Amino acid sequence: MPIPWDPVLLEKRSSKPGSLLNNRHPRENGITFVQLHAMKEFVKRLCKSGILCHTSEFSKQNRTFGERIKWTEINMHAINNEIITKMIPKENSCSWVEICSAKPQKPKVFVSHDWSEPFRDFGKAIDLYKASSGISVHEAVFICTFANDQWHVDLG
Repeated sequence: MPIPWDPVLLEKRSSKPGSLLNNRHPRENGITFVQLHAMKEFVKRLCKSGILCHTSEFSKQNRTFGERIKWTEINMHAINNEIITKMIPKENSCSWVEICSAKPQKPKVFVSHDWSEPFRDFGKAIDLYKASSGISVHEAVFICTFANDQWHVDLG
């Protein structure tokens, strides 16, 4: 299964505990349409293969713990809880984009969204925007889920 991150960047991050000082500012962590598409395909494969299940504390509270996550239902909360924070441990935390690109990616557009909407629908909306705006697939957009270090979100 193709992976939507750079294994070298992830390994560098994992081998240097406490490397928060080297994190980029979120304004430099835009995700390109190519990277977002790769993430979407990865999440879709995890869901459709039955590999991805609810394991978060929240899923224990709402009684979905252990259940498979369906492609039609997965949202940013589940992507953050079941993929991002499991791939990027707290002691070596950074944004998702920082394990996809070694270089800053300044976003051209800020994307506001609802973390509880299905990721599939979010992806369709982003694709429609890309098609209608004529923006290049190599341009970056700011999506907080992927731009912020999810272990250390600083909104101030």
